[in-house]
Parts: sequence; structure tokens; C-alpha cells
Amino acid sequence: MNDATERMPDVSDRTVLITGGAGFVGSHLAEALVADNDVRVLDILSSGSREHVPDGAELIVGDVTDPETVAEAMDGVDLVFHEAAMVSVEDSVENPPASNRVNAAATVNLLECARREDARVVLASSSAIYGHPDSVPVSEDDPKEPTSPYGIDKLALDHYARRYHDLYGLETVALRYFNVFGPRQNPEYSAVVSVFFDQAADGGPLTIEGDPATSSTSRTWCGPTCSRRPPTTWAKPSTSAPNTA
Repeated sequence: MNDATERMPDVSDRTVLITGGAGFVGSHLAEALVADNDVRVLDILSSGSREHVPDGAELIVGDVTDPETVAEAMDGVDLVFHEAAMVSVEDSVENPPASNRVNAAATVNLLECARREDARVVLASSSAIYGHPDSVPVSEDDPKEPTSPYGIDKLALDHYARRYHDLYGLETVALRYFNVFGPRQNPEYSAVVSVFFDQAADGGPLTIEGDPATSSTSRTWCGPTCSRRPPTTWAKPSTSAPNTA
């Protein structure tokens, strides 16, 4: 039993859908849940891999932006982890409509399906909703000033999650990920962590932004299974979080 499994709540005998479940965070969720649940993975395999889907989980190869595919994948589910996304900030700047279609519009469709199934939804939001914060650590209540289409779409996801709870009573949780890293990560999207690895491999110093002469700078990076409160923590309706509806 790994450390993350020891911290997991009792999530068992559920039908669970993980969008983006062949990718980085999603495949770890599938791995943690498959032993005691009926796990479905919906993934288009654009950046994820079949090899990341654990034995015992059902892989549905399909596009999260396709309403019919999502409706079929959602049939009879109790719990959804919505990890599928267009994760590149640069790509969102180059193609804002595509980012909105994958990150925002697809989320609204998934929430509509969840309403019909009365399924709890745990959604992947992002630190990108804060833009360039004035100080760290960032507080949940700090100003939300996203600087990219990706950040704007993730902020919309946050708002939709809360409003679907307030308007329709749907159980939702939006988790704002910051620089998650770990096994199965695509180095193209690992941001500062991959830079650290490259600098360490070259034998040089690790570059951390900030002026130590005028301020103290600290950062924490966590992997998908080493977090104090991993995503599976929010799977049960009795669990609440500050940015939870």
C-alpha cells in the first residue's frame, strides 16, 4: 500500500469516470481507484497512453468535446474526475477557440450529464486563474486575473462548478493545481520542474525566481500521489474544501 492509498477515503463500489484518465494525473487516479470500483477512462489519447490505463479499468477512446461520447461514458456513473484538458498555455494563446471548446464548453456539457446522473464531479482547475499574483503563497481569495485563454477557461470552470451546485444542487469540487509533477508526466507540460531536472543534469545551479536580498521565496511542488490531500480525498460528498461547492 502506498502513502497516497493510506490517505484515501473509503471510495468503493462506485462507478467512476475519469476524463483524461490515460494521462498524467488521471492515470494515477485510475490506478488508485480501480481495485475497489468500476473505473472508466475517457481519453482521446492525444497526449495520454493506453499503457498508463491500469488493468481492470475500461478505456473509452473518445473526445471529451463530443456530447454523445460523453453521454455514453457518463451513463450510470456515481463519481467523475474531470482531468481532460488542453493543458498548454502557449497553445491556448495560439488557438483560443480550441482552448474554450476543450476546457470550458466541454466542462459545461459534462456538468449537464452529471446533473442527469446525479454524479459528484471533481474538476481540475489551475493556478493559472490567478495570473501573476503580487505575493506568495497565494491565498484562495486572492484576485483572479488570468493572463491567458487557458487561465480564463479554467476560471470559467471554477465558476460553473460553483453555480451548478448553487442552482441545481450538484456536488462539485474544483481543485486548483499548481505545478504538479511525477511519473508519467509529459515533460513538454511540466513547466519549472523539467527546467530544474535539466539544470541538475547539466551540473548547474537551480534557478528559482525571486530576490533573496529583499524577500524570502519558497515554493512547494507536489506529485499526484504525494499531496497531503490528493484528488481522491474529495470523492466523498461529506468532504468539503474552501473552493468547493
